[in-house]
Amino acid sequence: MMFILTQEQLEVGSVASKFLDQQLPITKLRAFADAAESATTGLAIDEDVWRRSAELGWFGLGVSESLGGVGCGPVEEIMLFTELGRSLAPGPYVSTVIAGWVASTTGATQLAADIFSGRRRAGLETGEFIVDGELGGLVVRFEGSVCEVREIMQLDRVASVDPSVGLARGVLGPVIVQIDDALVNARAQLLVSAMELGISLAVLDMSVGYGIARHQFGKPIGTFQAVKHRCADMAIRSHASRAQTLFAGLHVAGRTDDAVFQSAAAKSVSTKAAKLNTVDNVQNHGAIGFTLEHDAGLFARRAHMLEFALGGEVAAVPALLAVDRHRFETLPARVEPWFSPMLNA
Repeated sequence: MMFILTQEQLEVGSVASKFLDQQLPITKLRAFADAAESATTGLAIDEDVWRRSAELGWFGLGVSESLGGVGCGPVEEIMLFTELGRSLAPGPYVSTVIAGWVASTTGATQLAADIFSGRRRAGLETGEFIVDGELGGLVVRFEGSVCEVREIMQLDRVASVDPSVGLARGVLGPVIVQIDDALVNARAQLLVSAMELGISLAVLDMSVGYGIARHQFGKPIGTFQAVKHRCADMAIRSHASRAQTLFAGLHVAGRTDDAVFQSAAAKSVSTKAAKLNTVDNVQNHGAIGFTLEHDAGLFARRAHMLEFALGGEVAAVPALLAVDRHRFETLPARVEPWFSPMLNA
């Protein structure tokens, strides 16, 4: 299979990259995260950026035009969410897009319109926690192949390792809309995988740039084996993450029998890439990389939070090791000659 991104698909990523670079510099992200951590605001969200994201059609990007969306598909969503991950964009982008899918598909047209316009947003239930939820707002909840959208009736915030990601325990109201389709979860995994891919690419660029600019013993540190080998590993992981995520996007778009497996594989590969790349990035920056003042830590913390989205890597195991995909059999073991007399004793 030959897969080449179209100009339109590349343009989705290019437009998102330019917009986020202008509107969400790291300094702005830090300010909103500090405000959220000090409880002066609910979530670390720039409301103007959120509104303009809606105007760009991001929340309905993967929904058909007949249902009120933009009419693109999973691959275009991957291009968008890669840039959202690269810029560490705060806010419940993943779960709000999922809620839009469910609302539009089930005929809840007014709810879908409110989500696409940015008037309503949805957090995500992950284990016992609600990620980026708001009192009175929506929350997306997965139970097996069923995806539910409910309202948050009570919310008690807890400390988050990443202040730009809100974490809370809450009480949920009755189901507003729901859909029973395993591909909804598979498609959601693609969005998280794409954000992890964006993080992997961002820290790779950060390490390469630092390796060129930083000199020791009269040479760029990127010429030293320890640094350049780590950067090479980071590039390989990023390439694998990108390839698998886009490949899974094709399967989800075609609703193939392999879609759930490929999406689970994308989540597993992308999670590993993001985690290891952010660790290597800290190492490449040396002592300064371990400080709170350096941006390397921001990417490491976000990668940690995304690891556990949609159940974490463990949730991907059933799809990856399903019996209908693998043959598990016991092969006759060869008896070593020295052991044969003991068997006959």
